[in-house]
This record gives sequence, C-alpha cells and structure tokens, in this order.
Amino acid sequence: MKKKIKVILIALLITVLLELIALVGFKAYQIINASLNQDVSEDTKDETKDKKEDGKNDKSSALISSTPATSSSVTGEPELGPVDISYFDDALFLGDSRTVGLRAFGSFTNSSYFAKTGISVNSFFIYPALDEETGLTLTQTLLQRQYKKIYIMIGVNDAAIVPIEDFEAQFFDAIRQIQELQPNAVIYIQSILGVTKNKELGDPYHYNNASVLARNELLKSRCDGKSLIYLDVFSVFSDYEGYLDSLYSNDGLHLNSSDYAAWCDYLLAHGLPVE
Repeated sequence: MKKKIKVILIALLITVLLELIALVGFKAYQIINASLNQDVSEDTKDETKDKKEDGKNDKSSALISSTPATSSSVTGEPELGPVDISYFDDALFLGDSRTVGLRAFGSFTNSSYFAKTGISVNSFFIYPALDEETGLTLTQTLLQRQYKKIYIMIGVNDAAIVPIEDFEAQFFDAIRQIQELQPNAVIYIQSILGVTKNKELGDPYHYNNASVLARNELLKSRCDGKSLIYLDVFSVFSDYEGYLDSLYSNDGLHLNSSDYAAWCDYLLAHGLPVE
C-alpha cells in the first residue's frame, strides 16, 4: 500500500513539474512574440511615415515640373511659368485665416497682406474687416500704394451656409471695387482650399467640401486668363476624393505650418512673365 501511494505521489510530482515547464515555456513564447510584434509595429509606423513623406515629395516634384495651365500657343493668352521670389515684392495677398498662415509661415516676406481669421467675401467691402496686423480696412490698404499683382483666396468660411449665387455676386462685386482702386494690377484668383473629410463629418453645418469645389468651378469659369487668372492651388493639397488631404492639416481646415512652403512653390511656378 505504501509503495502504491509513493508511486502516485511521484506521478503527481512529475505532472506538476511538467505543467510548470510548459507554463514557463508559454510565458517565454509570449514575451518573445510580443517583442517581435513591437518591432514589426515600429517598422510599419516608420514605413507609413515614409510613405506620407514620399507622397508630399511626389506632389512637390510634380508641382515644379508641371506644365502651366494657361498655354499661349492655344489661347493667345500669356503663359504662366516659373518666377523669382522677387516677383512677389509688389504683390498683395487677400484672404482669411489661410492667408494669415501664409503671411506667418510662407516665403513672401516682402509682400503686402490683408488677412483676417474667420472672414467671408462680404468682409472685404460690405462689412469691412480690419487686417490682423495693420488694423487697416481693405479700402485703406488698397489706397496706400499701387500693386502689380493681387492674390485672393476667400470663401471656405461660408461655403456651407451662403448660397453660391450670393457668393458669386459678392465676390465679383468685390473684384470690381478692387479693380477700380488698382486698375493696373493683375488679379490672381486662387482656388479655395477645402476641408478634410473628417472635418466635414464633424461639423457639416459649417463645412461643406462639395460646396467649396462648386465655388472653385465657378471662379475658374469667370477668369479670362489676362486680368483675372485662376490658380488651382487646392490641387496641391487635395486627396483622391477631392478633400483636403489630412497629411497637410492637423485640424482639418488649416495647413500645417511646414506645408505653406508647397503653396509658395506652386505660386512660384505659376507667374506671368515679367515685361
């Protein structure tokens, strides 16, 4: 009887030892596997980051080498092409918070600006706003000196609310008043930058990307390529669905500070020849 009990105890002990060995082995496997997965995850993150940077670089490269949108051989209008940064020394930029960002983070430090966060096109003349730095109205800004080029980007702040017919009437009435005060300036109408898909989904009452695209088509149709020149700036920053690419915007509305360089690069590649 004692011998039988002894055999049973030895068997139980062996069983316990085998279970402990198996448990230790499984834990070791989990630790090694987790370590390997972490390494793979980090590699994946790095690869994703590299792809994003490559995407930005590809757009920038295409921007510099792209064929100008206006061809003199076809339309008889001046051809757009690369210009020096000094080209913008006698330029005035008009717009909302995107233009505020261009003044803060862009390359055109010798240019003049009229920019105010949150404004719509009716803030130019109907309900005059004040520039954030100078404290001047647009009328006062336009009376200070004569400019050779005027760049305008406006319209995202009311795209979801104001009917496109009202936007058109207000926009081109503002253009008429600008031309009266600046008869010798070429006016560049820049396409409105849209918003990211998440921005639109998060606040559809205030932001409607489709409405931005419709306004851009309207603006393009009203430009003659001479006194009014359309510039498709948004194409630099749009994704495959036609939204503002989230690569370029942390908040879904404004460009990242480092990405204003791509806007400047586009403008540098699309100027009129200096006479």
